[in-house]
Amino acid sequence: MSLGGRLSALKKKVDEVAKVIECESLVIGSDIYSLELYAQLKKKSDSVILVSPKDFAAENIRPFGPSTIRGRENIAIFQKLYPEASVSCDYGVSLFFKDQKWRKFGGRSKSEKLLDGEEFYTSPRTRINWNELFETSSRESINSIQEESLQLIPQAISFSDNTWNVKLSAGTDIRTTKLFWGERPDFFTDCFTESSKLPPALFEYAESTKSDGKYLVKLQLKEEFTDIQDTLFIPLSYTHDWGHYIGEIDSEDAKKIEFVASIDLDQSSEEEVTRRIKTLKRSLDKIFPGFKKNVSSEYFSLFENSASTVIADEKYNNAKESLSGLVFIGENAPIDSTYFATLENEEVKVSRLSHLCRALISLRQALVY
Repeated sequence: MSLGGRLSALKKKVDEVAKVIECESLVIGSDIYSLELYAQLKKKSDSVILVSPKDFAAENIRPFGPSTIRGRENIAIFQKLYPEASVSCDYGVSLFFKDQKWRKFGGRSKSEKLLDGEEFYTSPRTRINWNELFETSSRESINSIQEESLQLIPQAISFSDNTWNVKLSAGTDIRTTKLFWGERPDFFTDCFTESSKLPPALFEYAESTKSDGKYLVKLQLKEEFTDIQDTLFIPLSYTHDWGHYIGEIDSEDAKKIEFVASIDLDQSSEEEVTRRIKTLKRSLDKIFPGFKKNVSSEYFSLFENSASTVIADEKYNNAKESLSGLVFIGENAPIDSTYFATLENEEVKVSRLSHLCRALISLRQALVY
């Protein structure tokens, strides 16, 4: 029976009896990067399985919120990787709201305290057409891949004889020689059953990727409400250091705006998140009178962590020789020193690459592994 047939049978019987299945490549993840890698690997081989611990939501799949192609290094490396991509090089500024006015960073007036990760959004940015980067960004592609994937949760991982064994919920085991990990790196180390066999440097790398959770708020409006195209910082509070809502109007739809904000997961109760969203809408109504009445729909999603801006790539590179067949992908993936050398861009420091650009490099690394 082909892998496709075995996978279909597995999905039908997964609740009835424990199963063991073997494949050449196993991708574990629930975001656009995992979907894209799965689709690209499928072009090379049928022996590929995608395990998604979470349901795919089209609203969450593509990179969301303000553009994350920011800063000289990220912009330079993106243009090198995708020279033909349609890029909006507006390099818009970032504005914060204070004393009833929008103000530029770097001026006399000072913003409220920026939390970890927020300063990144004060850098110059560029915008792109997502469909040129990802073949799997359409709802049709997402739905098709979801039908093929296993909606299961990794529970234990072991490694022996150059084979990765991943034990999933519902008693399913998958064995593979190539494991592409798109979930949190610290989730991988937590799942590994014999931590003493993992090099200490890998734990240090995983630790460097930990960050606060974040939540996304998408607001669809009945009418355009402003011509401001810059990145907007709106404080959660003017009396406490609670950070900012950071948002941008959609470059293709002026009646859509997306905000992201950091949150301590210990404080991420439904009541707390609801309160914060109400605070955002009240703030927007004060800044743009009549805003609340202009909202036609809203969407909210909570995420366990966000992109780290300080990742210990060197720790991963010290450990990679003992991790045959393991590849991390995503915004917190490590950049392999051997692959990065092929990009021949001496002006770019690896440590300054983050967010979308880091994730795109991780996909390139994975496809040549």
